[in-house]
Amino acid sequence: MKEVKGDSTTVVLARRHCAKDLRDFLDSQKVLSKDFRMVPSKENGDAIAIPVCGNFLSVIAESSHEGVLGTSEEFCPYSTSVLGNQKRKQTTAAAARPVSPLEQALASATQKFWNEMNATGKDEAYVLGELALLD
Repeated sequence: MKEVKGDSTTVVLARRHCAKDLRDFLDSQKVLSKDFRMVPSKENGDAIAIPVCGNFLSVIAESSHEGVLGTSEEFCPYSTSVLGNQKRKQTTAAAARPVSPLEQALASATQKFWNEMNATGKDEAYVLGELALLD
């Protein structure tokens, strides 16, 4: 059996038939946590656990949405975008190409130029002339 990656997070418990409606409302109020997926509640078999973040309590109190059954702390699996970003970071790090000597020289010259500009406060033409005399 495949291990489900996730974590315990704060959720709003919603009636099953109102869950999508409530999710859309919470998203519009910027309190829906997109790091986790909605799941059936383990606490209440007739509810869906919707992961939330931020100041969700005031949003729920002001809305008086009929689908809200309460709040809880439940295990929710990570969203596919979070899992995908982890895989992308691993493949990007593995695929990092070595830097050529020409690129290293160009980066070094650019850094030297900006250091000289910042240190002296001189204009670009003066600094470029000074650097040309140094090489």
